[in-house]
Amino acid sequence: MSQQLTPTSGGVQTLVTTPNVNRLNVLSEQYIKVKGLENRPTEWVHDGRPIYKRLPSASQTYQINFEEDNSKGYVYIPWGEGSYGPTSLEAVSSDTKDDLIIKSGNLVWAYGTNPVPPTLINLANLGVGSGRYFVAYRLIFDSSPVSSVFTFEDYSLNGSELIVSSSTDGVPGWRYPVVNSFLDSTEKVWSNYASYFPEYTQPTESFIQWQSNSIFEGAYLPSAYLSLTLRCPPNTAFSGTATLSFVDFPDSAVLLKTDISRDSVGQFFYFDLPEYIENSGNRAWRVDFSDSKMSLQSVRATGSLIKAAPKSGPFTRSALVIHPENAIPATYVNSQGAQTPLAYCPLAIVDVGADYKLENIEDVREIVRRDYTPVSNWLTAQFDESLINLYEQVSGYSELWMNPHKCMKQEYASLTQHNIILT
Repeated sequence: MSQQLTPTSGGVQTLVTTPNVNRLNVLSEQYIKVKGLENRPTEWVHDGRPIYKRLPSASQTYQINFEEDNSKGYVYIPWGEGSYGPTSLEAVSSDTKDDLIIKSGNLVWAYGTNPVPPTLINLANLGVGSGRYFVAYRLIFDSSPVSSVFTFEDYSLNGSELIVSSSTDGVPGWRYPVVNSFLDSTEKVWSNYASYFPEYTQPTESFIQWQSNSIFEGAYLPSAYLSLTLRCPPNTAFSGTATLSFVDFPDSAVLLKTDISRDSVGQFFYFDLPEYIENSGNRAWRVDFSDSKMSLQSVRATGSLIKAAPKSGPFTRSALVIHPENAIPATYVNSQGAQTPLAYCPLAIVDVGADYKLENIEDVREIVRRDYTPVSNWLTAQFDESLINLYEQVSGYSELWMNPHKCMKQEYASLTQHNIILT
């Protein structure tokens, strides 16, 4: 049986994928030349990577040694583009010197790339008075989980993280644990009575209880029910009532009491709550049965719940900021309430006059141009050295191996490398 969770208040929608139609894109020679898309030979440098895109990577950064410093961003300019082109993130002035124009481009830092559109800043509207200012993109990476509200109808609670308990928990070796009633299975049930146990070992009470086991920002995630349906196994003949309580340790509040009902499927208890009741903290739901020999097959609900889940991918965002040069913030408070260092991609230092006019723009961009998939040296160094050596031998075969003098020198160098001394 499939179940439907409907996202609300920023919940993540389920995407339905369709087959993609493959189309052949043919680029003209003029387009290839203008965009700089010509084939380039492999770049060989001393102790460098011979193939920059050899290994796959979910998130590609660039040939920058970030090490432990995540506080700086760079402007990425693709090969073939100019440092002052339309996608260079250059800061320029308008003709009237009233506006600061930031071109579009791509930001690069330790957590990947972030494309940004062009921006026009009117200094008078922002109240940027006389002074010297630092213009940059602030880079933020937040990997903490997010919470979303979902509504559901006739939803099996086995889709939630729950802490469950019942009146049978105190009997060792009980064959029908309460977790069975949350599995929504036709083969497994929870039962408060077992005929193979002596009467004096049977539970003296008959109840089930559950609460959320999902904790977000130090609190249990709440749920709110419009209705609850507790269904008994087919072909049963129970009697009596069920009482729904809202437990807030050490106290509890009785909400509803209902008689057992029957339909074409079997017996069930139905609770129709008049309005949403917030369930937070250490509170739990509890149902007490008057029949001591009660059995349940499923617990289903209609209402809403909150789920916390990791983001689908690294959450990197940027914001264009202007700060006085001597008052640049160093930290910010993330979604978990912790102070986190700020990272900046510097663009320019601007001087603004008393009439909100730009007097000078100092370009402070740090530019990178070469793609690089970061991997550990110990993982690729040996392969790279072998590949470089093979390339050198193949590319210079005629000169290296067909010239007796150079060939002998090569062989001698190889023997010396393996500590073989010729005398």
